Amino acid sequence: MNLDQIVPLLGKSEQDEQVKAMLSILDVKQPLHRPKRGENVVYVEFPERRMDFCFTLAESLKTYTLDYLEGELVFKAVWFRPNEDDVINKIVLPFNVEVQPTLEEQIGRLGVPEDSNHVFNSYRWSVDGLKIYLSYNKEKNNLKEVEYSFYGGNL
Repeated sequence: MNLDQIVPLLGKSEQDEQVKAMLSILDVKQPLHRPKRGENVVYVEFPERRMDFCFTLAESLKTYTLDYLEGELVFKAVWFRPNEDDVINKIVLPFNVEVQPTLEEQIGRLGVPEDSNHVFNSYRWSVDGLKIYLSYNKEKNNLKEVEYSFYGGNL
């Protein structure tokens, strides 16, 4: 599966048929492990695919509604770490995020970030009910990681 198929599932329940199918395709054992007492997230790692998922308890969402059951896990975030082949092939990720352009070129595509952390060279945009985080290397010319995160609103 690629990110174009995965990102639209953010904000959906672990019980959603599309989320179940995605996890099955990616060979993730279901049902997902429940968070430890006092925690509210579960991480699913795919080192060979250079991505990770985060599922969170529905009641920990700021936008918790009766659309979710108490104790239900919601697909909250996906992280992707591009490699050199992705840069050479000039892949384009959801919301027109490209792995090759510099930070300045991304700003030209996405607009001015709503938040930034210059210590970690990370920048955030809100688009269609999602947060998009881009993290760059020190020189800000190589994209290290992309995160798409559900925060509420309409997807």
